Amino acid sequence: MADDRPSSAPPASHDDAPLAVNLQIVSPSAGVGNLRFPDLPAATTLRQLKEKIRETLSWHPADDHQRLIHRGRLLARDTDTLQNVFGEEPVSLAVKTVERAAARQLSTGC
Repeated sequence: MADDRPSSAPPASHDDAPLAVNLQIVSPSAGVGNLRFPDLPAATTLRQLKEKIRETLSWHPADDHQRLIHRGRLLARDTDTLQNVFGEEPVSLAVKTVERAAARQLSTGC
């Protein structure tokens, strides 16, 4: 016989879903263009983001060759999460990466 009593656990709501960030990276470096990372968990650290950038780009820039800038502020603490940086409110954002060595390689052909 089925139990018709209501469950004591509240139903899952949209508010219970983990926060996610749809990130578009705009780079002034030649040959990079725009990078898109949809649905990144808000708990992603800047170090993890740099790893994703490295995996995406063909020349695999090292972390110390990447500068992440948001609203004119250098994001220097690799342990900060996207939620620390952007907060929980929906925002339109662009993060710039600068990869100096790759930009030199592209401009000089070396």
